[in-house]
Amino acid sequence: MNRCRSLLSLICLFLIFACQAKAPMSRSSNVERTDASASARVQIPATPKHDPKSATSTPQSTPETPQSTPPLPPQEAPSRPGQIVGSFTSGLNIAWVTFASDVGAGHPDLEALRAQFALLVGAGGTVARLWLHTDGTVTPEFTGKLVTSPGTYAISDLTKILDLAQSAGVQLMPTLWSFDMVRSELKKASPDVVLRNRLLLTDSDATTAYLDKALTPMVSAVKNHPALYAWDILNESEGMTATENWSQVAPADRITHLQIQTFINRVAGRIHKIAPKSLVTSSAVSFKYLSQRAGLDNFYTDAGLISAGGDPLGTLDFYEVHHYDQMGKEYSPFLHDISYFAVDKPVLVGEFAMQEYLEHGVTAPRLLYAKLQANGYMGALGWKDGRMPALNLMLNSIIYLQFPTDLGGDPLLCVHFAGGFGAPFYDGQTLYRMQTATSDSSDKRQRCIVE
Repeated sequence: MNRCRSLLSLICLFLIFACQAKAPMSRSSNVERTDASASARVQIPATPKHDPKSATSTPQSTPETPQSTPPLPPQEAPSRPGQIVGSFTSGLNIAWVTFASDVGAGHPDLEALRAQFALLVGAGGTVARLWLHTDGTVTPEFTGKLVTSPGTYAISDLTKILDLAQSAGVQLMPTLWSFDMVRSELKKASPDVVLRNRLLLTDSDATTAYLDKALTPMVSAVKNHPALYAWDILNESEGMTATENWSQVAPADRITHLQIQTFINRVAGRIHKIAPKSLVTSSAVSFKYLSQRAGLDNFYTDAGLISAGGDPLGTLDFYEVHHYDQMGKEYSPFLHDISYFAVDKPVLVGEFAMQEYLEHGVTAPRLLYAKLQANGYMGALGWKDGRMPALNLMLNSIIYLQFPTDLGGDPLLCVHFAGGFGAPFYDGQTLYRMQTATSDSSDKRQRCIVE
């Protein structure tokens, strides 16, 4: 009996010692996982010294005095587990299945979205930009002039679409608001909507109501969803200012850059407080507002946003810029690499027109994504312009990233006609340009194929 008791005591001592020895090993492994996650970062090209001889020209109109700051040293994008960072992001804009109603109406068109996700994944793409409130006609819910909820179906619709994206292998970047929220066209149809939207952007209490009643429950509900790529706060907000002076927005409804900065700061701060692992951005209409070259200014720096809104968490994790030919070649991400604009964070090119490929400095649309990748941008999301079926062009361009091919093998390709002449046109499912200004469009021998 004594021998048994002694043996039992030895076994107990051994088990206690083993448990004590195991505990620090478990803590050590957690540290290793954290370090590994932090190492997956987007690298920023070094910011070059300013060259006065090559600096871009000063914009013709001077903006309201924003919170501008001197250039900051290059930084790395924070590593956030579950997000796509460290490689080129290729994707498209889903704009729209139904304008302003893809989320929140209670009946998202999942089949239409499923079809687009399948095409995107089949081409090798990874991210889709999905519009959420847009102009505020469907979501969020207002009582009087203040937001009182995300809307009856907003969270459930967004969750369904995220689940669908996950099953397809796509990540989503929901865009909360757009300059459309104060458009003159909307004001004619629904003046009260524009009034409350403008108040939401410019009045502190109205902004707080949106943050508390709509944004917080939405972000809390989906913050850990694996299909969530990033939050995009405002689409082309400069279109609402006197600086851009868009005719689509009445002078009385325009807002200032400082008000935009304040709103972005507060929204980004709230998202980061609720979901520290989530990425946040906001889209600039042009590098005119996102560069620190001579004569330009970056309205989206950390210091500028924090100075405007006061929330130290209210900064962007990466920049998003759009570019269309009317904005000017001096601001083109296709004609200038990332170092040219002296930015301090990675930049996603979130919109551009596929049919402007010649103006973008390439001879075929399939080269557009690869051009942005070569120029050092973190990703590209093309725009499905309503004037032409651009989806196929985007998919071809995404495919080209994975399978670059020699464009010189087909004598009909536009590269042999120096890009072709005139506007692209469709004949059946094929996009063409003419060989010369005098070409007869009915003569298929004089056509070049746009790929």
